[in-house]
Amino acid sequence: MLFRDAPLFSMLNQYVSKKRISFSMPGHKGGQGMPKGFDKKLLKYDVTELADTDNLHMPKQSIKAAKKLAADFFGAQDTHFLVNGSTSGIYAMLAATANPGDTVILDRACHISAINACIILGIKPVFIFREIMGRFSIPMGINQKNLIDVLDENHDAKAILITSPSYYGIASDIETISKIARARGIPLLVDEAHGAHFAADQTLFPRTAISQGADLTVQSAHKTLNAMNQAAYLHVNSDLIDKNRLVSVLAMLQTSSPSYLIAASADIARADLAAAGKKKWQNVYNNCEELRRKISSKTKVDFISSLLNGRYNVDSVDETRIVMNFSAYKTTGFEIGERLRKEYNIDIEMADIFNVVAIATPANKASDFSRLSKAVISICEKLSESDEEPVFPPVPIPKMGITPQQAFYAKGRNIRLDEAIGRVSRSTVTAYPPAVPIICTGEIIERQSIEYIEALKKIKAELIGLNANGFISIAEI
Repeated sequence: MLFRDAPLFSMLNQYVSKKRISFSMPGHKGGQGMPKGFDKKLLKYDVTELADTDNLHMPKQSIKAAKKLAADFFGAQDTHFLVNGSTSGIYAMLAATANPGDTVILDRACHISAINACIILGIKPVFIFREIMGRFSIPMGINQKNLIDVLDENHDAKAILITSPSYYGIASDIETISKIARARGIPLLVDEAHGAHFAADQTLFPRTAISQGADLTVQSAHKTLNAMNQAAYLHVNSDLIDKNRLVSVLAMLQTSSPSYLIAASADIARADLAAAGKKKWQNVYNNCEELRRKISSKTKVDFISSLLNGRYNVDSVDETRIVMNFSAYKTTGFEIGERLRKEYNIDIEMADIFNVVAIATPANKASDFSRLSKAVISICEKLSESDEEPVFPPVPIPKMGITPQQAFYAKGRNIRLDEAIGRVSRSTVTAYPPAVPIICTGEIIERQSIEYIEALKKIKAELIGLNANGFISIAEI
């Protein structure tokens, strides 16, 4: 029975009826990767802490056993199940390693949740900026010399937080970075949200952050594994971390009524990865290779791996992350994403000015890859080729005016973007996805940042952090 006065429920039913091919999250692709019968008992599994069901925040029985299996499989000292996504894990990693007022070295290609954590926790971020990769116009790996320079200028830094792999599947050299951090006695925290599947095969994929010496790592089980949205892992492999503090922080940051359904799906995802992950992901890898071959042979669409050749501080690339670059055509990634959805019934994960990103997992059928390659080839046949080098405003490198927390709690008002130059932002402005900050709360708004935002608005990117009128909130200081 459908409820006509339940619009959210109705929307979900309408979406399911479209039977889209999914190259987006979650990794189970509409339940195709889940154990048979799992969907028939969903509501029966929806319980919380009872005498028979253990306690996520104080595990003694089944959850304790599941945690140990996960830690052993991923190569960690301990693993915590997260039911509030990797976002809660990022908050927890920072809260466990820094006190209010402390400095943390932060990857500028971080997720917005890292900035939000700095606001709530009163942490001062100092950013490492990445170089941009050619016509793909995406951030590359962490430059180790830049990191050392930033550390030399900030001897009081309490931790380093980087993102690897990125939304585009680009992994940094975690092993070298971890040695740099270890030499200074500070922990390395890694947002590995998009790399939970790396553990399936350490020769097929970039090595996991934990295996390369990271102290704390968060992974989203729901992004690439057979787990429900919000299911994630937080791995601990360090003697630099106050583990008791971390446990306390997790209990504070996660709901006191955790979803055992979500936690169980993380357990299932680990079990599936351990049992048959290598074989399943080899099939995905092969399907992605074939897709790239077909598209490359009949179009001018480009792929990241063809341009790397040891450049851009990239340790390795996830070859199952399908990043298609359309800069050779008079179009945008946004337009291609819309056409795939409307004309070919294919959901992609995200698009930007030049690229379309598709997430492939073992839950995708061989026919899904075939449909995607045929759709891209068909679209390109009708596109005009560009006779100009792709041009987009350079990524802005703003300066911090005051700390994110000071700016957020300051008195403020909304003003037009062209009036905001030189003012301190109370907003964090991002294009979503991938939700990498353009302007962070506390930074000085510069003309370059405004030009970048205006360029994104022209191509109809989804911007977060501006109000309905397109105004930005500034701190009155």
